[in-house]
Amino acid sequence: MSDIRVNTISDSAGTGPVELTKQSAAKAWVTFKGSATAVIEASEGVASIVDNGTGDYTVNFSNSFSSANYGYAGMGGLNTTSLVCVTQPRTLIDPTASSIRHQTVRVDATVIDARVVSIAYHGDLA
Repeated sequence: MSDIRVNTISDSAGTGPVELTKQSAAKAWVTFKGSATAVIEASEGVASIVDNGTGDYTVNFSNSFSSANYGYAGMGGLNTTSLVCVTQPRTLIDPTASSIRHQTVRVDATVIDARVVSIAYHGDLA
């Protein structure tokens, strides 16, 4: 078996990154403990998180997206049987290219601290 080891993959002209077509990889993702003081457990493309209060977090990206029009999917858990949704609150700050504010919400719309939260972000980087 052979290995391919590189530091950078660029386009054929050598001037930019390879463009993904008909496929997409998450440009950033994070898994963090949401209860008590929020702490990142693992991440890629995320510089930091801010705990704004109960179930309210701001995720700051290491590399900005090209606009605030990126997508995300996330979920959280309270324990082994209870899941919570990860949403972007309508009443708070709109997402920017460099950060987004999230809430973790139970099915009854109660905002709560989740034990663990995982979110992936998709879009074009700046």
